[in-house]
Amino acid sequence: MANNFNDLASSFVTLFSIMVVNNWFVTVNMFVYACALHPEKQISEFNVKMYFILFWYASVIISLNLVVAFILDGYDDILEIDATAENERKVIKNKVEKVLQSFLDEKELERNPQP
Repeated sequence: MANNFNDLASSFVTLFSIMVVNNWFVTVNMFVYACALHPEKQISEFNVKMYFILFWYASVIISLNLVVAFILDGYDDILEIDATAENERKVIKNKVEKVLQSFLDEKELERNPQP
């Protein structure tokens, strides 16, 4: 696939290469040069560069950071659930130990009654 906007698939490849900063300056300069070859379309060098810079900013700085934030938030929630479950296990364990201890104390009193 070539880095151009001739069809949808090529457009995705071009924008993906800009998003991952894979020789972005080569791609941008190629489009600046292509626009200079067609002055009748009246697309300035500034507009071409701003398009790619704004796309990069929107895709990397905003979108990918949101994805990472959601993943980290989910991981934090899982850690919180694990900590809550661990606390509940400790409470249940303490209650079971108390019940067992009281049961053992009763059995001990039955075996060795106090005068």
